[in-house]
Amino acid sequence: MSDRPVPSPRQLAFQDLELGMFCHFGPNTFADQEWGEGDDDPAIVDPSDLDPSQWAETAADAGMKYLVVTTKHHDGFCMWPTDTTDYSIASSPCDADMVELVAQACRDHGLKLGLYCSPWDRHEPCYDDSPAYDRHFAAQWTELLTRYGEVSYVWLDGAGSAGHVYDWEMIIGTIREHAPETCIFSMGEPDVRWVGNEDGLAPDPCWDVVEEPEGTNATEWLLPDFRASFPHWIPAECDARIRANWFWHDHDLPSLKSLERLVHMYYNSVGRGCNLLLNVGPAPAVRHAARRSHRSGRATDRDIRRPDAGQSRDRLRGHCSGRTRAAVPHHGAGQGPMGRRARGHGDRAQEHRPIPDGDRRRHLRPCRPDRRRRAAQVTGCVLLLAAIRRPSPYRPISASDASNS
Repeated sequence: MSDRPVPSPRQLAFQDLELGMFCHFGPNTFADQEWGEGDDDPAIVDPSDLDPSQWAETAADAGMKYLVVTTKHHDGFCMWPTDTTDYSIASSPCDADMVELVAQACRDHGLKLGLYCSPWDRHEPCYDDSPAYDRHFAAQWTELLTRYGEVSYVWLDGAGSAGHVYDWEMIIGTIREHAPETCIFSMGEPDVRWVGNEDGLAPDPCWDVVEEPEGTNATEWLLPDFRASFPHWIPAECDARIRANWFWHDHDLPSLKSLERLVHMYYNSVGRGCNLLLNVGPAPAVRHAARRSHRSGRATDRDIRRPDAGQSRDRLRGHCSGRTRAAVPHHGAGQGPMGRRARGHGDRAQEHRPIPDGDRRRHLRPCRPDRRRRAAQVTGCVLLLAAIRRPSPYRPISASDASNS
């Protein structure tokens, strides 16, 4: 048996999710900005129609399997009633616990829950006192992981943290204590790594085994023991925005990505062995009372559907489930990656079939060009990924596949 790294059960479960929705929502949504400085008045957080159930329904309709929500962005404002600071939704006019609403919506719609909580905190006075802030940050994760049921994914963002020293052993230890089966993104002892861009595109090839710390895109924030014990199995996630920005802005309406762009993104992320996390920022306020597309706290119809479409999501789902079988073009032997799960170890991939957890590797089936064109031309939901995922283009690798590859 080889001593090369293999995925843990939680990593396999995460990789099989393939496709998720990212929801950035907080003070930045109402202040028309991307990075707040931690001094926005909590009173601006006043959505009239906060509806995380609609976010989760949209994600599920598009074939997504998990949803990640920003519980605290770099401005330090907590979107749950935390005991760690007064700078939270409890100090706003919004009489709701957004994290609880999202957690319940995920349960209702069969989605795995992911929580983003920024290490960088531009509001918290103790941020420059590293030991004090480490305790503060760990206490926030304790609340998030003990109040809202199962959390499948912890999203740690490295933005803004360059040069800051965190006690990752204590922080990661706290996360593991309360959620031992959750996957951790990027920092400390990561189960999942950042692909290295925000375009939703993976390089080709994109191996799941990372040979050196530099391959994680987070070298500065790795635990010493983890950094010293490479190679590791750390699959990549591609994060991307459906518009130009993460949070909602009226001015970026023209930047809504086209159907073809989203299909290309899917082919070059999930099709290269990565997960794709697509951001859809809910809108902040009612702009026109007669148009539900601008109801506050909801993902807009313009993001959910193509504006020229007369078809509902239900009709799209029915159309796609029976007709569309789009998949990523297959690479033959000697021509490049073999597809999802079979690409984990570079040139040594052939040595590792099957893996200990059973034959969980997948093989991408080629599709006819006419079917691929049809997938790109389907009107309706801009989150066309439902059309690509129903039915699944994957099939288990058989013994004959393995012997012929």
